[in-house]
Amino acid sequence: MSTSDDVPADRTAEMVEVFDKSNNSKQGQGKPKKPPLTHFLCLPLVTPQSRPELDRNLQDFRNVVVFDKSASSTQDTQGAVPILPAKAVRPVGAIHLTLGVMSLSTTQLEQAKSDLTSLNLSKLLSSATSNPADPPTTSSPPLATLQRPVSPPPTSPTPIPPPLKVSLTSLHSMQSPRHTSILYASPHDPTSRLLPFALSIRSSFTEKGHLVPDSRPLKLHATIVNTIYVRGRDRTDYHSRQDEDNGEMGSGKGKGRRKKRSAPLKFDAKALIERYEGVEWAKDILLDRVAICEMGAKEVRDEQGRVVDAVYTEVASVAIPS
Repeated sequence: MSTSDDVPADRTAEMVEVFDKSNNSKQGQGKPKKPPLTHFLCLPLVTPQSRPELDRNLQDFRNVVVFDKSASSTQDTQGAVPILPAKAVRPVGAIHLTLGVMSLSTTQLEQAKSDLTSLNLSKLLSSATSNPADPPTTSSPPLATLQRPVSPPPTSPTPIPPPLKVSLTSLHSMQSPRHTSILYASPHDPTSRLLPFALSIRSSFTEKGHLVPDSRPLKLHATIVNTIYVRGRDRTDYHSRQDEDNGEMGSGKGKGRRKKRSAPLKFDAKALIERYEGVEWAKDILLDRVAICEMGAKEVRDEQGRVVDAVYTEVASVAIPS
């Protein structure tokens, strides 16, 4: 999400993932410093039930697209799919659907937490269930209505809406597929409740002043690839490999590109998008909560100190009725 209208639309996917980079970058001379982004509102997608499937499919994806130096002779860097640095593929624990970003003080955060827990999610979900395509009810002629006996309104309780489940499918690009840095999976909800439900939550938090204003349409997406994380030696190795593939080893063209290496790496994802069209990353994920998370995913290490995952810290959450 952006704090001004001059930020391109493809920045939507980057605001959560790269806040630590964008907020530490130098501000333009004479421009007022923007308040740092501190938190974001989201629908987490990783649950004990969905994690095994996400783990398995993302690992299969890494096996296809991640460059492995030890197996370079068996990987085709000029084949049907791009070969990317490992850090370009998002860790399983960081997969989520962003509803909006926030810049909150400690006091503002406490109020946002309170407002989150007071959301009537059952009502919002029931409203999202309403089918706008249903024909409007036609009223009876006035005289016929007056002749009817007065009866009390129905007292039957509002039925509990069914659980909200989504499946993550395909790969899409935030920019031109032939020159992109971000790929995402689309959430599919067969009941068509996800978007109106998400919009209701975002609207409530925007009205209360918690979210950074953003007038653009909400694009729900689960980021799978973001090359903003490819830095240092990984960037150098990637560019060197690209130069070799293009016959530019040590050429002036390769050197000139180094000046722009602070920008996200771009790659041609057209073949990759075609290959994963219709592929399911996870099926029937139960959306079980709405959460406020801290910006910046924290690394998770195993007993040997190796990074095995990254997760966002949830500072507050409220359960979605199911």
